[in-house]
Amino acid sequence: MKKIKAAIFDFDGTVTEKGIPEMNPEMMKALIKLAKKMPIGFCTGRNLESFLRRGLDQLTNYLNDDERDEVLKNIYLLAENGSVGYFFNTDINTYEEFYRVDWPDSLISMEKLKLDLSEKVKEWGNLFENAHKAVVVYRTVFYDIENRDADEVYAFSQKIYEVIVGYLESVSENYENFLHVGDAGLGVLVIPADGDKDAGIKRFAQYFSDKFGTSFGENLKNIMVVGDRPQKGGNDYYLLNSGLGTVFTVGDLGEGKYPPTPVTGEDGERIFNGKGTLHIIKKVLKGPLEG
Repeated sequence: MKKIKAAIFDFDGTVTEKGIPEMNPEMMKALIKLAKKMPIGFCTGRNLESFLRRGLDQLTNYLNDDERDEVLKNIYLLAENGSVGYFFNTDINTYEEFYRVDWPDSLISMEKLKLDLSEKVKEWGNLFENAHKAVVVYRTVFYDIENRDADEVYAFSQKIYEVIVGYLESVSENYENFLHVGDAGLGVLVIPADGDKDAGIKRFAQYFSDKFGTSFGENLKNIMVVGDRPQKGGNDYYLLNSGLGTVFTVGDLGEGKYPPTPVTGEDGERIFNGKGTLHIIKKVLKGPLEG
């Protein structure tokens, strides 16, 4: 039985339902209860502005004034697929960085990559221009996702992923030593290899070790980690298959030596996306967790 001291969640398709970019009220209430017990981090491809708009602003609306600081000081953001970390400074009422990774210019400059890829993927996606600090993002041409079939959007995202991987293979057969490519379903991220979601887990744990002296145990097993896209090429691949944390999937099954545990109900049936995450949060709130 593992004592969970902290939790890290992917956002889209994990605390939200597939293809729905916002949390429902039951999820927000559960996350608030969890944040009163332990620090929670959102490790997402979204940048800070997008997370605030789609996540934190919603969550804040459910907080009473007397619990606001207690909750917000325990909500961390590992943005841009883990490349930029933020904590909430309650003294100045805003998020501040506690780390940011550098782009690997020795392989290819960020500007050249943007220029080349924008032409290659234009049939399926567009550059999310100047919105991110450490990664490059191409989102599908379906900006109005709320009015689209989620599978149609995910198919375009997969095509963008294939084009980007093909391009990077032409740059270097060893490109994965420098850059990772993650398909988030709503778009594709090109991420510094030392700034992916597994690195986000490590930096989250190191922050607590340095600031509070907190230990999360061998291989950080006292941190619960939940995501939905652990397959090769998914933007949760490094989050959920690294051997770090007590790890669960509410979407696809994982790969490799350390695949995540699928979330299941009392009947043994799998529970997916936000419903699965809500199920596992409720189990953590009750006490020690198996996994």
